[in-house]
Amino acid sequence: GNVILKLLYSHIGFYINGLRSVQKDEKYGFIDSEGKEVIPCEYEWTAGYFIGNKVLAKRETYFIMDRQGNVVRNLDYSWVIEHRFNKDWLLASSNGKEGIIDFKGDIILPFEYEEIKSIPDTELLKVRQNKLYGLLDKNLNYVIPPVYTYMEDSFHEGLCRVGKEYLYGFINPKGEEVIPISYVKFTTDVPFKNGITCLQD
Repeated sequence: GNVILKLLYSHIGFYINGLRSVQKDEKYGFIDSEGKEVIPCEYEWTAGYFIGNKVLAKRETYFIMDRQGNVVRNLDYSWVIEHRFNKDWLLASSNGKEGIIDFKGDIILPFEYEEIKSIPDTELLKVRQNKLYGLLDKNLNYVIPPVYTYMEDSFHEGLCRVGKEYLYGFINPKGEEVIPISYVKFTTDVPFKNGITCLQD
């Protein structure tokens, strides 16, 4: 029962898709409804609780397993992490470039970006390509292509500070330049507070 499981494992997750994640000696694995270790506790990291396949890491080697513990595919990436707002995606790095894959290992977004970052409280991705920043929507279409030399990591009161060379302005989540890129300096650390910011032209 649960008492025996608690004695065996330092962490016990919920049953999802017939398996429960467990941790033992700082390593992760999965057990079935009878408590049998279908995937042994020998992995440093795991993702994919909400879908069929799971991605596991062992000594910085990543691979995909099915629910029976069979290796479906090896992943030749420097690192792999869970995507922030889409549970079907994984963010990965290959040869210094970042991209997005699914839990089959198929490439969803090509590995051609220096950086891919989720923007808090939105379904937007900030991307950097050839040292320029742009935005992707939740379907990985460009809201705005990489054209800015500077872009903040978040929106404040619906606006994000962006820059081209030494001039700055603001865009909204649609990528529209609400405040034109024509200001040299901002005199506050927080871009907007109560709808007000300070600019120097």
